Amino acid sequence: MFIYTITNKLNNKIYIGQTIQKNPRSRWRNHVYEAKHNKETQCVVDKAIAKYGTENFEFLVIEAHSTSEELNQAEIYWIEHLRNALGKENVYNLLDGGQNGKHSEETRKKMSENSPKYWLGKNLPDDMKEKIAHGNKGKVISEEAKQKSSATQKGRPSPHKGKPKPIGFGDQMSQKKKTFTDEQEQIIAHKHFVEKITMENLAKEYRVGIGTIHRAIQRHKSATSDEQNH
Repeated sequence: MFIYTITNKLNNKIYIGQTIQKNPRSRWRNHVYEAKHNKETQCVVDKAIAKYGTENFEFLVIEAHSTSEELNQAEIYWIEHLRNALGKENVYNLLDGGQNGKHSEETRKKMSENSPKYWLGKNLPDDMKEKIAHGNKGKVISEEAKQKSSATQKGRPSPHKGKPKPIGFGDQMSQKKKTFTDEQEQIIAHKHFVEKITMENLAKEYRVGIGTIHRAIQRHKSATSDEQNH
């Protein structure tokens, strides 16, 4: 059971989620699938992935838990913590987290007013009429775009589908993304776990995103665990 984050690398907006899947990256693949194939999805981060492209998002596992209760409490904590640290406008989550999370009154009102059913039999506000009138103005779909769309819908099987990744592939990718040296990651982990410095403050100190700090700490924990096992 895991807590994960999905970060928009273009604006640093973040989403916090939970999954009970044994391989947490399967949850990321679910988000990507919904973003690409479900135009009616109500998940805000899925809509963002569809808008900005998967290449502009980063998936990161930040915690592991052994019970559903711990998992729910952790999700609630992280959503509240990051809302306070980064501002609600920089967090994708509309719910407060946990299996019984609820939308705030403000969010419920916005969702209701954005639903076409809400306006049945009612007069649309002038600003909404203007948005509808000008929303598709000047949009022309070229023949080339139509052909590309058609080809995408037909789909082709990936030449890599079903093939195992080369040994060390994950390590190579991890190394490419590293911002800090092993020694720096050890210092960052010490500051976080021993000196109790929050990830947000560490991100400010090192002038990087919170996701970068997350990765540094997780890599150090993983390396320490490997050393102990050997």
